[in-house]
Amino acid sequence: MTYRTIAAYSATSNSSRTDKGKKVTGIMYPEMNMARHQDLVTSCMDELVERVNESRRICKALLSQGLLTEDKYRTIVESSRSQDRMKQLLHALSSKGQQGREALYRLLQEHEPELTLQMEHSQYVHMVRQRLIQSVRQVEPVANRMLHQGLITEEEYFQVCEEEGSEARMHAMFRVLEKHGIKQSDGFYNTLFYCEPLLYRELEKHRVLQMYELGKEHNQLVHIIPEDKLEERLRELEFKEKQVEKEKQDLRKMWELLEKRQAEMDEERKQVLEMKKELEKRQRKRDDM
Repeated sequence: MTYRTIAAYSATSNSSRTDKGKKVTGIMYPEMNMARHQDLVTSCMDELVERVNESRRICKALLSQGLLTEDKYRTIVESSRSQDRMKQLLHALSSKGQQGREALYRLLQEHEPELTLQMEHSQYVHMVRQRLIQSVRQVEPVANRMLHQGLITEEEYFQVCEEEGSEARMHAMFRVLEKHGIKQSDGFYNTLFYCEPLLYRELEKHRVLQMYELGKEHNQLVHIIPEDKLEERLRELEFKEKQVEKEKQDLRKMWELLEKRQAEMDEERKQVLEMKKELEKRQRKRDDM
């Protein structure tokens, strides 16, 4: 799923809401307007084909909702490969329009929650691209963590880190993300929790609020955070932020101890070398006598 694809669906979504005269509240940055759920499904079809494992359960639910016929249901579930089942399912739902895609999204939330959250994170990363380019400073630690998680290659890591300045590195990072799928963009977003905890908290707060407002606008419950759980989620984020800060402090203390130990070793080495020179000098004097 590329930035261009997401941006196209975002434009459609924004236009639709404007036509209805509705306004989403709680949005801090103008580029944070989220695509509609059905558009998110459309933009991630290739990923859905490859990664959905619970296709039979989803088909059964769609059958009970009247969005699949008995014949179509049997044809799909009889396929041995999950990829084939998802291809047929998406083709069958194409005739159901918005209703079919919205139903699929809700079922993905129920049966494939991790994948659905990755889709949402990936979409959000590209929606707030400019904000991230301007705000992320710890680009090299982010890239390093992504490299060790196998999300980017060593070559891509150097493409990012060889740039001068954080904004140039973030531009390079987005060029890398655009070549990959939702897993990499989701991984980038999650890495911000460790490398840019304050920024992550701010972004996550507004992402959740916007997803909630989007769900209210369409009279749907958003699975990420119900209204009565929002404060609890924010408290969790604050707790995690404190954990990260404590880890940073512990690392700083450890680094200071290492530097102190290194200085002691350097001083000890210097003294040993001076003693060695003195011994050599005395030895030469004895030899001359």
